[in-house]
Amino acid sequence: MVVDTTITIGNIAEIVSIVGGGFLVVIRMGGDIRVMKADMAHLKSTVSALTTAFDRLGAILTQVAVQDARLVALEKRIDELAHGRGFVQSAGINGEYPR
Repeated sequence: MVVDTTITIGNIAEIVSIVGGGFLVVIRMGGDIRVMKADMAHLKSTVSALTTAFDRLGAILTQVAVQDARLVALEKRIDELAHGRGFVQSAGINGEYPR
């Protein structure tokens, strides 16, 4: 078995093309990485804005639930008054009396 130790112009061209291709890949990937970093920064700001919006939405939904509970209680009191049960005020009578 004989090993050929000569270096030809073809070998040099092959080495140069491999190294040049590697540099080209690194340079192209560097640009892509910069673009991805910018996209990630934009994505972080968008997520932050969405988080704030969802926090506001949660507060609003809580307020709506509290208002709904108040309306239900008020409707119940109005129904009781319509049926003659409740606080009566007239001349000489001041208090809650059954009908």
